Amino acid sequence: PASAGAQSAAPDKSLTVVVEVEGSLPGFRSDQLSAYVTEQMEAADITDWHFQPAPNDKPAAAEPPNRVVWHFKMLPFGGGAVRYIGPAISKVKNLFGVGRPVAVDAKIYLDGKYQATTFDQITIKGGSDDIGLSNLIQKLTRSIVTNAMATEPEGTPKVA
Repeated sequence: PASAGAQSAAPDKSLTVVVEVEGSLPGFRSDQLSAYVTEQMEAADITDWHFQPAPNDKPAAAEPPNRVVWHFKMLPFGGGAVRYIGPAISKVKNLFGVGRPVAVDAKIYLDGKYQATTFDQITIKGGSDDIGLSNLIQKLTRSIVTNAMATEPEGTPKVA
């Protein structure tokens, strides 16, 4: 009975978290990347958590109290160091068919307080149809929410 009461009380606490993105990835403009990351975070199916992209005109001093800050950094790539002489089509295939290593980290803040960071690396081809990238964002979303909830004594984040 006590657990049933706790389960029925949980849906009353819905949390909206703003998604901020720093850095860039191949195949995305900055506004596209923010929308894509938000979409993938929603696809992670975190109960009672909703994600929305940060507004483009946000003042620097006004940080939302509940936010996740994603940082994407392209890692050094040795594939471009080889000199290639041949048909142009082969060069295009080599350039766009090779995955690029990327470091990804996400920091979560709840009620304006830092909670947790999670990170990983992946090799991507880029663009919204990159399954590996979408899987990584969803995995890191679940991880960071779990870590943030572990920092709260009741197991649920405080809603401002």
